[in-house]
Amino acid sequence: MDEDRIIGKDWWMPRHIPEDLERFKQHVQNQICLMGRKTYEWLKKYRPNNEWYPHAKKNLIFSENMPDTPEIEIVRSVEEVKQKYKDEVVWVLWWAKTYETFMPYFDELYVTLVGWKHEWDTRMPKIPPHKYYKETLRETKSWLKFQKYTRITEPEALNIMNQYKKPMY
Repeated sequence: MDEDRIIGKDWWMPRHIPEDLERFKQHVQNQICLMGRKTYEWLKKYRPNNEWYPHAKKNLIFSENMPDTPEIEIVRSVEEVKQKYKDEVVWVLWWAKTYETFMPYFDELYVTLVGWKHEWDTRMPKIPPHKYYKETLRETKSWLKFQKYTRITEPEALNIMNQYKKPMY
């Protein structure tokens, strides 16, 4: 995304960045990948044989109203994902609506920040700074940063708040 959280337009990413795609592939290797219906429809144009992420262990489609098919697994709610895959790592991919739906449940977010602006139409939801702390994992070029946001747990939040409390005298 860019600094204004722009991630795409008409289901296209702003740029093709090989380093980012390689990093993505390493993260989701043999993991479960969950995408929204629109992402699925976009991907199947280019990979019609249901091999959207062939390096993933399983691909799930999140949709409340998409018809069931024998070729793909459709999940209809956050609760269904949490129940079926409670002991698994599930990667939520791509577009803003699916991210927004699942964001309250993320333990970690991996973001690629690009240093140029786009006048496109799709934004990532805001990442609540009081719920996540950010670290830059790597900055490979002046315009490319890989960041990780990790959920702040209740004890961590209390510890941070206590550090800034001033004694009352």
